Amino acid sequence: MEWFLSLGGPLATTLRVIGGLGVFLFGMQTMSSGIRSQVGERSRSLVGSLTSSPLAGILTGTGLTALVQSSSAVTVILVSMVNAGLLGLSRSIPVIMGANIGTTFTAWIVSFLGFSISISSFALPVIAFSLPFHFSRNESRRQISRIMLGFGLLFMGLGEMKLGMSVLQEYHLIPGLIKVFGDNSITARAAFILIGAVLTLAVQSSSAAMTITLTLVYTGDLPFSLAAAIILGENIGTTITAYLASTEMSLDAKRCARAHFIFNIIGVAWMFFFLTPVLHIIDLMIPGSGKNNLTFLYRLAAFHTLFNLVNTLLLIWFIPQIEKLVTLLIPDRAGNHEPGTAIPWVNDNLPDSRGANLINAKGAEIQLVREITSLADYIMNSLDPLSADVDLNSRIQMSADKIIRMDSAIHTHLADCALHTLTEEQSQWVATHLRVLSDLERMREALMKIHKLGQKLDKKSDSLHGEADNQILQIAYAVHDFVGYIAAFLERQKGEVDLKLAHSMEEEIDTYRSKLNRISRKSIKSGGDVKSELLFMEIVRHYENLGDICLSIVKELSR
Repeated sequence: MEWFLSLGGPLATTLRVIGGLGVFLFGMQTMSSGIRSQVGERSRSLVGSLTSSPLAGILTGTGLTALVQSSSAVTVILVSMVNAGLLGLSRSIPVIMGANIGTTFTAWIVSFLGFSISISSFALPVIAFSLPFHFSRNESRRQISRIMLGFGLLFMGLGEMKLGMSVLQEYHLIPGLIKVFGDNSITARAAFILIGAVLTLAVQSSSAAMTITLTLVYTGDLPFSLAAAIILGENIGTTITAYLASTEMSLDAKRCARAHFIFNIIGVAWMFFFLTPVLHIIDLMIPGSGKNNLTFLYRLAAFHTLFNLVNTLLLIWFIPQIEKLVTLLIPDRAGNHEPGTAIPWVNDNLPDSRGANLINAKGAEIQLVREITSLADYIMNSLDPLSADVDLNSRIQMSADKIIRMDSAIHTHLADCALHTLTEEQSQWVATHLRVLSDLERMREALMKIHKLGQKLDKKSDSLHGEADNQILQIAYAVHDFVGYIAAFLERQKGEVDLKLAHSMEEEIDTYRSKLNRISRKSIKSGGDVKSELLFMEIVRHYENLGDICLSIVKELSR
């Protein structure tokens, strides 16, 4: 390739720029992936727990995006959490606003380190220093290696882009394009907003699009005003990532992605008309010589931050209205996929798709536990002689069939996740929840056995000892509370399971079984109907088995 580049010409130089961009993108992806792996589940817990108010949601989105250096990754995770039912639509909108602010940190980092300091000369030493960590058995050290490797590649690619752009400047390609539209005309502004949106769509990274823009400004090819217009377009283009991730998800997930688009498009719309005075304000905020291209880089980074800050301050008061608008745009319709039975798959080429797919699996699992809770309620009602519901048997069968379908879908989804490269933490999560799924299937089987025994017992209810119906309901309620505890834990985004409480709940169920068995044996000795009492004891045994399964699930979740 060296001989080809030595020939010069726009084609060779363009290839150098594209190659540098490729190295930059790979470095950004590698570094961001390493950071996200280090943060792991904690980032998702933060999103779930620190969004109780709009301000908290904005701060969470800002901090998380600045940390992982990818607004696209945050929005993909966000729509997945909304899809899974782990986060409400209204609470997701402030996080989107914060993510827009957080992504502006990239411009500052690249401006200060990529252009102000000759950091590209340190790129190879940083990559070399990362290699020993790469072969470590410790997962955390390997992820640190990925962060260092990504950092080195990122700035190596940026260095190549800078050199390529400097050479490309000789061919006056960008100035020629500017002449077509003019410099400060409304037409030029609209055209370069469109260019920014298309550029972001093409590279699938607002950070990469921003870096290309900064490079063009640094080489002097792109005027500050048109660079600002490109940044506005990049804010529109970046919304496509969340949209693509949400295509197969729930209505609220689609609405979350659409809210991201609406928030950004409103901001671009008002800034389109106020761009000139805002740029004058930026000039006053960051004074400097017009001959110093670094000054324009800082002004561009400041514009990006100021735009997203002001847009957030303006629209934070209209979150309910944005929620209503996206609900009108995507109304409830019959025939939408049933939660848990059709688990959406986030395409591998989207950022943090592995984490998003695991979140979707978790949401489906929560739906499965809820359905098992419903099945337990139906069966408990069927054992109650005072129940007047004539459709209980059909509901029980429909619920059991639905559980089988949901279980199969989640198993398939997790198997697909396991086929992809996962972190150690993610692999452990998949293994744990496959075991949990097996326990949940055992619960369904035990509940259906109770139902069949209850149908037999109903015919012999007159021959049972007194208060037998109420006694079965006592142990059934105890099991119901245990299943409800598991469902509540899965829905929480923070904290650990309370093993002490779980053991006490299981012991309570064991105590009920011992007590009810003594009553049945006493009834048999007193001349009670042996077959009826044995059926009663068998139902109690299965309820006690359900308590054991619940404890097994809690132990799995506590690992």
